[in-house]
Amino acid sequence: MQMKTKSYFLNLLLSAGLLLLFGISQSGCTPEADNGELDGMWKLRTIAYQTGEQVSCEDLYYIISHRLIELAWSYEDKRPGQEMTYYLGRFQHKGDSLYIYDFRHYKHEENKVSVEELNRFGLQDEETGFRITTLNSSHMTLQAPHATLYFRKF
Repeated sequence: MQMKTKSYFLNLLLSAGLLLLFGISQSGCTPEADNGELDGMWKLRTIAYQTGEQVSCEDLYYIISHRLIELAWSYEDKRPGQEMTYYLGRFQHKGDSLYIYDFRHYKHEENKVSVEELNRFGLQDEETGFRITTLNSSHMTLQAPHATLYFRKF
């Protein structure tokens, strides 16, 4: 199990690096995205729903770089033939607003991710708008009408 965990995190970091590299390689064609503290790997810790329900999260990550967002989760939930499982999406960040949308299955980009699949990440719809209430080098809090998501930098 120890080796699987190390392999998972190595793959997760490699994936984040590829996203960063993709963002850098695209920068010659498009304006630079200045996401400030938003860029990086964020571990989702808690989802506090407006109904009062709170869910503790384990091994759920938001990886943000340039104009792409990746939702990743633990090695044990991987799809057959993959070292890790994740979805790729797009986002817009302006001031204290974050809008995320258009999630696709990695290596199967023609397949959109269903709302049910996004629910584990605290997303209620295919498109979700958040107000960023906390964003610094170690913590991020995103607030949507249906829930508040609490993260720590990984």
